[in-house]
Amino acid sequence: MPATNTHLMKGCRTMSRMKVHGRVADGFEPVREEFAAVVAEQDGQTGAQLTAYVHGRRVVDLWAGDEAGGDTLTGVYSSTKGAATLVTALLVQEGVLGLDEPVARHWPEFAAAGKDMITLRDVLTHRSGVIGVDGGLSAAELADDAVIARRLAAQRPYWRPGSAYGYGGFVTFALVNEVIRRVTGRSLQQVYDERIRVPYGLDLYLGLPEAEERRFRPIQWWTASPEQEAAFWANLPGPHSILGIGYGLNSTPPLDQVAFANTRAVRANGPASAGGVGSARGLAGLYAAAVWGIDGRPPLLKPDTVAEFAQIHSTGADLVRGAQGNYALGSGPWPAPSPAAPCRCPLETRDDQHELPLGRCLVIGTSSLPLVAGGLRGGARGEQGRCGSTPAVRARPFGEVVEAMRAPPTRRADGTCTR
Repeated sequence: MPATNTHLMKGCRTMSRMKVHGRVADGFEPVREEFAAVVAEQDGQTGAQLTAYVHGRRVVDLWAGDEAGGDTLTGVYSSTKGAATLVTALLVQEGVLGLDEPVARHWPEFAAAGKDMITLRDVLTHRSGVIGVDGGLSAAELADDAVIARRLAAQRPYWRPGSAYGYGGFVTFALVNEVIRRVTGRSLQQVYDERIRVPYGLDLYLGLPEAEERRFRPIQWWTASPEQEAAFWANLPGPHSILGIGYGLNSTPPLDQVAFANTRAVRANGPASAGGVGSARGLAGLYAAAVWGIDGRPPLLKPDTVAEFAQIHSTGADLVRGAQGNYALGSGPWPAPSPAAPCRCPLETRDDQHELPLGRCLVIGTSSLPLVAGGLRGGARGEQGRCGSTPAVRARPFGEVVEAMRAPPTRRADGTCTR
């Protein structure tokens, strides 16, 4: 039965009229409690979903919010890279793709401007230097991987390939997609649909059918306080900086990232870097299918493939995003399939790791995998110079949730409670 979320601890009272729906398996009741606490902090303004698998078994399936259901879909931005990475890993495992082959071996036009030795591994670990194009890519261009690839073919790298790394938020998997298309004759999206989404029944799309549009919930704007607005403008990157190029600020007009995910063309095409649409169930199911298998189907990846793609390749400062952690191949470290030892699961798209003190690995799906509780409405600074919102923007990594469940609440200076 859905329960109204009312939280009371040590004199600190947080009230919410939002109901938490869904179910958890025996032993996972504390996860429901923490999810309810996160939802309460949103003041009833946020829809949220949370799904978790253990060894291929769904143990958590929760949602909350007036406009959110268990099957509600939304734009998942860079969580799309998880699906694209799984396609790539599957093709590498089968010997169709070679990580250390130059991209130009299959795509000769890419060799222009000093890119002839860039390998697929360089691209997947964000070390290629190809993060955008001079003059920028329009929102319409970013909706189509084939168009992005044509623009990138002639572009010089923004740093010497292999010498550093920087996150290619909107273009990385357009490069991978072009290699896959030239090798297999199929797009990354087609391979994903045929080999992964349909067979495993995943509610995560790289190309949303029009018939599913009724389930889509748009990304919502968030209004900044005057202090937040001032802080944003004080730290706004230049449009032609490395960060600006990586996030589309050098286009005319600068990329509106909220409108991007809400555009039908983006949802229909499913660009492989940031155009996916899905639910928490779909995101968690993707990773469970990869390492354990679900619903009686075998895992998609062998342990050696998981180990290869989970190995950290790029460490230190990110030239695009700053000193924000490390990258493995593609979207980040994959959950370890071993049931014996405490495993290390990825937290956020920046690919930091946190050891879960549970002795087993949870595959967690939210509005933006793999964060614990994803708000479909929340606060984030829009990179185009306004304040916007992305899924799971006020979510907590699972490691923080575990600590939050152990730690007593404290009172902030403004009198509100922490959890």
